[in-house]
Amino acid sequence: MPRVYIAANSGARIGFASDIKNHLNIVWNDDDRPEDGFKYLTLDPKVENSEILSQIESTLLNNGNRRIDAIIGKEGDIGVENLVGSGLIAAETSAAYRKVPTYCLVSGRAVGIGAYVARLSHRICQVENSHIILTGAAALNSVLGREVYTSNNQLGGPQIMYHNGVTHSVAHDDMDGIKKILHWITYLPPPSPSTTMLLLPSPTTQQKLPSLSMLKDDKARMVHTQPTKSAYDPRLMLDPPDGGGLFDKGTFDEIMSGWAKTIIAGRARLRGLAVGVLAVETRTVECEIPADPATQDSQAKCVLQAGQVWHTDSAFKTAEAINDFNHEGLPLIILANIRGFSGGQKDMFEMVLKFGAWIVDALQTYTQPVIIYLPPFGELRGGAWAVLDTQINPTCITMLADSNSRGGVLEANGIVEIKFREKDLCVLLGKCDEKTKKLEEELAKNNKNNDKNEEKKKELLQEYEKRKEKLLPICRAAAVKFADLHDTTARMLAKGAIHDEVAWQNTRNYFYNLLCVQSIKMEMAKKYLSACSNTTTNLSSFTIDELEKGCKWVDEHLAETSILIRREIYLKEKPSMDYSKRTRFEYFFEQIMEYSNGKEFLQVLEQIKADTLLKQLKLVTGNLEQRERFVAALLERD
Repeated sequence: MPRVYIAANSGARIGFASDIKNHLNIVWNDDDRPEDGFKYLTLDPKVENSEILSQIESTLLNNGNRRIDAIIGKEGDIGVENLVGSGLIAAETSAAYRKVPTYCLVSGRAVGIGAYVARLSHRICQVENSHIILTGAAALNSVLGREVYTSNNQLGGPQIMYHNGVTHSVAHDDMDGIKKILHWITYLPPPSPSTTMLLLPSPTTQQKLPSLSMLKDDKARMVHTQPTKSAYDPRLMLDPPDGGGLFDKGTFDEIMSGWAKTIIAGRARLRGLAVGVLAVETRTVECEIPADPATQDSQAKCVLQAGQVWHTDSAFKTAEAINDFNHEGLPLIILANIRGFSGGQKDMFEMVLKFGAWIVDALQTYTQPVIIYLPPFGELRGGAWAVLDTQINPTCITMLADSNSRGGVLEANGIVEIKFREKDLCVLLGKCDEKTKKLEEELAKNNKNNDKNEEKKKELLQEYEKRKEKLLPICRAAAVKFADLHDTTARMLAKGAIHDEVAWQNTRNYFYNLLCVQSIKMEMAKKYLSACSNTTTNLSSFTIDELEKGCKWVDEHLAETSILIRREIYLKEKPSMDYSKRTRFEYFFEQIMEYSNGKEFLQVLEQIKADTLLKQLKLVTGNLEQRERFVAALLERD
């Protein structure tokens, strides 16, 4: 059940003990000179009411005055107790994020703990005239001693929070915000155990649920968009206005688009199946940094960020989105076209290394199917590959690539600078160019015979240098091509770095079938683990280590029952089919889907439960007959 927090608050309530305030008195250092300050606070001389005295801690002095040491008050909501309650709200919200999808609509102001609770909900939709702040503008001006901020919007309005990633989306008004959150909720998968039943909605189901029948682009088809070598807008590849992209027409909903623009995050539908999406901007983008009114010489700046690079903010955004999608129970598709991390001094100081490591942490704990795909003309290099590699989470991650993609430690130009220097280029040139080879032989012969004809030797050297100068750039281009051939999909596949080669045009159908198979397998694994533990554990609460154990059992069980989930595609079949020449597998989910929802699998689970109970009962005292009756009673109860 999703949790929606509608934020409109002023933070923790503050106040005074009213009875004490009404009877408060001051003892001056000098009664004739109040400007010299006071000694202590006390109550009016005539106050001897036990009800009032019980609200303070005090010391009775020799002069008969009662010095106030601490004020307790009779009220239960004027100070630190409100912070205790605020801490409880924060703890509950943090715990809720780990258990259920949490959302927040900031419709008014969210101050102090209200701002923290909004952030702890993670998925924030902020109304245009609202603000998320820790301290109000007036209070900050008081601290700074001058009028710096003119409104709370300067501190936490959408122009700040949307561009720093705290706010995922901005709404025009409350109604628009409610619609946005409800739209996000529609991407949530249905509760177990009906998850697998909705992977392929029947015509009857679509008639009963109009929202499903509205998905007009949820059928099998080819992808009609085509990535290019030059910079392009990845959104037009995923879901162009005219349709024909990877996802169902009009279903890609981007989040946090105002922040860390080199990474594109959002949710979409793939043939009706809700998925989380991460893609990479190939164009150079602008990062606007507002001026700080509290710093007099501060100016707004616009920083250019190169595409296909993880910067500090975009690495953080990637990890954040992965965690959110995992808690929503969504399969994840990452279109990985990343040359690496930005590792300059500024980036290192701003902790790009830390946020890059968070990507690994997020993927390592992901408990839904993950597809990492290298698109046409896409690259995955160095550290960018390392934080996405399948070994981070082999249970859930499947890595695929187009035939025109590349993957390696360095780009071809970079590795040639290190491993194919001018000396090596000259060797290659002498071997491949007959004229250069002949000149080298003549020079060597001249040196060997100690020919003293310096003029001839000089001419040979000049001709050789001229030839080398002319052909070395071409030879270097050949060396770059040589290096590039080491980064091809064929080598990635041969070395087991990726699972399969998939042409871009086939990705929609291939991804859908693969995600269906993986989703059903994981659902079966969770049911198996639940049966083994003999509890009613929430199927989404298993750790990745437990899920790995469950998936291993499912693979063995499917092999025993001869359930077909994939087959190898033989080379002789490919010319007549729409496959890439190195595509190895074709996935089928119909059999496993029918089996996972059938009586046979249910009986297997019941037997596992019974076996688990019997093992547990071996530790229980009593005779065998009593144990068997106990098991029968438990099974009947279930």
